[in-house]
Order: sequence, then structure tokens, then C-alpha cells
Amino acid sequence: MQVEYESVSNAFVLRPVGDINVQSSPELRKILLEHYPGKGSIVVNLNQVRYMDSSGLATLIEGMQLARGGGGILILCEIREQMLLDLLEITHLLDAFPIFDTEAQAVR
Repeated sequence: MQVEYESVSNAFVLRPVGDINVQSSPELRKILLEHYPGKGSIVVNLNQVRYMDSSGLATLIEGMQLARGGGGILILCEIREQMLLDLLEITHLLDAFPIFDTEAQAVR
């Protein structure tokens, strides 16, 4: 998995490419912990993610806690795979994250 990241407006945007699983989620976590500026929201663009397992969900929850500590929220956007929405629904996390159709909407 590759992860692009940047600060946009008052948000820290992550753009993972590939599957978020037990092998790759530590890299996403490391980027969050080392590069999140400590304030504002975190936006995770899932446009190029096809699969996520429970370790990926745990990383999102950790990111949500990190964002809350910085006075923001964790936002998901551009979810293209129904599998990801199904995973969020069956784990009762669908309502835990605001979800936007586009990254531009998410960073507003």
C-alpha cells in the first residue's frame, strides 16, 4: 500500500492506494502519528482502496481519536467499493464517520 498525504485548509488528507489490511495498516498508522499536525480534521480518501480488514478499521478508529484530540473529526470520502460500506455497516461504524462523495466536500 502507498499513502499520499498533505494538509489542505484545516484538514490532514490521506490518500491510501491498495488494500488496508494487517500488513499495510501499520504504515497508515505511522503516517497518522508522525505527520498529523495535531489540530483539525483528518480526511481519508478511500477512492483507491478495494479492501479493508479489522486492522484497517482499528487504524481509522485510532485516527478518529487523534482527530478529536486535535479538535476535529475523521472524515471518509470517495468510497467506491461496496465492500467497504458493508464492513462499516456490519461493525456499526457507518454512523461513526461522516462520509462525503468527494474530497473537496470533505475538506470544506
